[in-house]
Amino acid sequence: MWSIYALSLSLFSQFLFLPMCEGLSFQEFITVNVAQKAGLELLSKRLRDKLPHDYMKKDIYLLRFLRDSDFDVDAAEARIKSFVDWRAKHNIDNVLREEFPEYDAEYRVIREGCDKGGNPVISLPIGDWDLRRIVIAGKSKRFVRYVQKILEEGTGFLRWGQEEGFNMTQATILFDLKGVNLVTHVCGGCIPMYLELLSFSQTYYSGFAHKIHVLYAPDFSLSLWDLYKNLLTSSVAKLLEIHGTQKHLFAKELSREIDPSQLTQRYGGNKIEGVDLSTMRSAGPPAFLANPFSLKLKEKNITDFCGIDWPKIENIIADSFHK
Repeated sequence: MWSIYALSLSLFSQFLFLPMCEGLSFQEFITVNVAQKAGLELLSKRLRDKLPHDYMKKDIYLLRFLRDSDFDVDAAEARIKSFVDWRAKHNIDNVLREEFPEYDAEYRVIREGCDKGGNPVISLPIGDWDLRRIVIAGKSKRFVRYVQKILEEGTGFLRWGQEEGFNMTQATILFDLKGVNLVTHVCGGCIPMYLELLSFSQTYYSGFAHKIHVLYAPDFSLSLWDLYKNLLTSSVAKLLEIHGTQKHLFAKELSREIDPSQLTQRYGGNKIEGVDLSTMRSAGPPAFLANPFSLKLKEKNITDFCGIDWPKIENIIADSFHK
């Protein structure tokens, strides 16, 4: 039973972590040498007329696939084409228009703040997610669709930040296991669902995470994790840090990368609460990509996205969409 638990936890964590480029700063991410620049230009030339969206044709977007393919142009091209085909087959372009009110309140994704490198910090309180209930209700496919929407919102948020001049290419992820247990997170139908999530996230979403912290990992899982860590790709393993249940210990570790002012008290920070992704959605999905929101930021001369309080952002969203 414990082995099944560790396997389920490993599979579920992989789908959240996604295939990643090595944790680089924004400047490091966009800096290429002569040979890499030539590869980027070649990839751009090959795909210029084959990509359905303008954002896909930008160098910073193509660079993510190149880095994840070790600058193998043929491999990067194949992955992008496969991604475009998969998006068309599963109607991914329209997933942001779909609503999942039954999941928004319980299966939360929370924007904490930013790390010291300017990357958004996202927490996922997985221990609060009753995944067994989804499987028993026969809603696995719908939950998979919900996760696809989350991934689209996350990558869309980063693109918006880049367009607004904020140095965003990746996000720091806090994978919160507080409350994880065998009943709600391990069941006969959970593992197939995890495998499906893992399949498309590792194949089609590239370079989303800058660093991953697993928090509140149960004591017994730490030793079991060693048995299954080989399931992780080497790029994920480099970015992954697992912390136990002692908040005062992992808070000290987190503070090296994330100022306490950018974290909620649940993780040793000073903030009372973060901003739920559903709150941002309610402003008019996706609020962070909408022109009125961007114009409001410019109007108020907000150029440092990470240096402002999120309540102010919420007010700007409200002003943009509800007046």
